[in-house]
Amino acid sequence: MGLHENAQQLDLNRDFTKLEAPETRALVALANDFDPHVFIDCHTTNGSRHGYTLTYDVPHHPGCSSAIRTGACVTKSFRP
Repeated sequence: MGLHENAQQLDLNRDFTKLEAPETRALVALANDFDPHVFIDCHTTNGSRHGYTLTYDVPHHPGCSSAIRTGACVTKSFRP
């Protein structure tokens, strides 16, 4: 797969734990300030194939609402 490096050769797709890059810290700060209820990630898969056109996942943090964590709200809202 492709590389996602900045000028310091830090892979920005792998920096969300350490937050070493200023670009990653800025994106996390934006998400924290905006505090969205829903986040849709529409980036490409670089040719990998999935069973569905649209895939989704739920938060896995134990502090998140159980209705969101189990996917109950997604099942009711987005499935036909």
